[in-house]
Parts: sequence; structure tokens; C-alpha cells
Amino acid sequence: MNRYVNAIAGRLSLRPPQRRSLEILDRITEIVPPRKAVELAAALAAVVSRGMYVTVTPRPRSRPASTLLHFRKLLLI
Repeated sequence: MNRYVNAIAGRLSLRPPQRRSLEILDRITEIVPPRKAVELAAALAAVVSRGMYVTVTPRPRSRPASTLLHFRKLLLI
């Protein structure tokens, strides 16, 4: 696990669902590094090809703070 994930989760006293979301974000940023210009289709293909997530669908941006990806099922466990 990334030491930053542990530090953030500890500092913010995240509940388990929030910590899982942070861990998912960490895994995705390892696969698709954050950049200004990213091709969404290629990023989705990279995430899905790893087989980590069952369904990943693009989500329209309704406001600047909204996320690019919406996860219906988070992890294949």
C-alpha cells in the first residue's frame, strides 16, 4: 500500500468505505497517471484490461468537482 494512502487515511480518520475509495484512486493513478490531457477511452481501456473493476462507465461532468469515472462495482473480491 502506498504510504501516502496510509498517511491520508490516518490523518483524516477515514471510515472503511472512504479508505477503500482512496485505495481505488491510488490503484487507478498507478495505471493511468494523472495528466492534463488524457484520452478517456484509452484510460478506461487500461483500467478495464487489468480486470480489477467489473464495470467502469464514463460520467458526464456536471460541475468541476465531479469525478470523471463512476464505479458501479468497486472491486472484484
